[in-house]
Amino acid sequence: MRLINSSRLTLSEFVEPNNPDYAILLHSRSVYEASFQEFVAKSSPQKSGFRKIQEFCNL
Repeated sequence: MRLINSSRLTLSEFVEPNNPDYAILLHSRSVYEASFQEFVAKSSPQKSGFRKIQEFCNL
C-alpha cells in the first residue's frame, strides 16, 4: 500500500501487516487535480488539486 507521508509530501510504501494507521480523505475529481505522475515528480504544484493535497496534509 502506498500512503502520502503528510510531513514530507512524499509517498511511502507499506506491506501488510505493517500498515500504519491512516485516514481516507475524499474529494471530487476535476481537471485541476494533480495526477499520480505529477504528484511524484512534483511537476505541477501550481494546480489547485496539488494545493488541496498539501492542505489535507496540514490537518
